[in-house]
Amino acid sequence: NLNRAAPEVLAAMVDGLSLEAARAILSRGPFVELEQALDQPEFVLLDGAELPLRLSVDSDWFLAQARVQLDGTTRDYFRLINASGGGPDFRYVSQGIP
Repeated sequence: NLNRAAPEVLAAMVDGLSLEAARAILSRGPFVELEQALDQPEFVLLDGAELPLRLSVDSDWFLAQARVQLDGTTRDYFRLINASGGGPDFRYVSQGIP
């Protein structure tokens, strides 16, 4: 959710988007429609075919991913988080495939 994301999170999520560009985009929000956000010049410069699939402006659900490498073995961990209401609600935890 672009309207809730920190600039560091947005920059990490979008390949080729710098922290400065993420800050600039978020400074123009909040966004009512996703198309309004995707029309921002910093996004237009990117090959953003996957952006509409990965970003939103109204969701309270977030998929967090951590990639951990230990002793040459890489593992991906996923957690589905609901940020509405009285605090984070962790519904789903997975190791491997989301």
